[in-house]
Amino acid sequence: MLRFRRQALSFARTVTNRSGQSTSLRSTLAILFRLYANWQVTGETCETDSVLLFSNDVHHFHPLFAFGMRTDPHLRANQFFTDAKRWFASRHKRQFVVVTADGQDDDLRYLLGRAGAKQLGRSERMQLLQNPSSLTQQGEQLTLSNFDEFLAVCASAFEYKPEYLDALFKERSRVMSSLVAGRLIYKDNTPVGAGIAIKTGSAITLDWIGTSPLYRGQGIALNCVRSLCSDVLFRGASPIVLSSTLAGRGVYEKVGFSEFGDVRLHLVSISTGA
Repeated sequence: MLRFRRQALSFARTVTNRSGQSTSLRSTLAILFRLYANWQVTGETCETDSVLLFSNDVHHFHPLFAFGMRTDPHLRANQFFTDAKRWFASRHKRQFVVVTADGQDDDLRYLLGRAGAKQLGRSERMQLLQNPSSLTQQGEQLTLSNFDEFLAVCASAFEYKPEYLDALFKERSRVMSSLVAGRLIYKDNTPVGAGIAIKTGSAITLDWIGTSPLYRGQGIALNCVRSLCSDVLFRGASPIVLSSTLAGRGVYEKVGFSEFGDVRLHLVSISTGA
């Protein structure tokens, strides 16, 4: 989900659980981003019934270090945009990311486009609608003792600087207590694939599904996703959702995932006009 590489992807309007209850895509995203913000040691959050804003004191640019979401669709897009810029400027941020959801933020996307905000990425949201094919459990479960190996796979797979990952996962005990499941896949005793499952509202989100570049095309991501789904379903949890790049979509479809909408990240410069 949270890599959002510059590739075309897609997300939907609701996630429905077994009881028939429905959670908006925007609400699910807000929970997920709030969870990541809570894993970071330092930062300031402004959360009301209408907005969720987070500013970390890390100087490196990363979408999770300074982001904003409009959680109330009735809040005027122009008001949200103006207030968010003012808040981040007061925290000495030169830029921040606005997160928008398909079908719920069309007016905000239109305003951001007119204001010259740069779209960082578009991610396809997918949901598991059936039991995953070939339920298996491969690799090792993620623990504090092998957390460094998890970060090494993430750094290699997503080309992230180690300091980004150190900041995002600085509170490792807190991260581990928030996980539903985590997996490391090995090849010749080397960690080459990884992924985690996080509870986000009524759904379970798979995230950080990655394979080291030298080992791609060997079914490692497929094994990791199947293992995570098996772990989650063994615990009786559902539904399971994730965000996918175009390159990864085929892997998730083999497991049984299907598309249900898109999420976009928009980079806003504080100097950008409304």
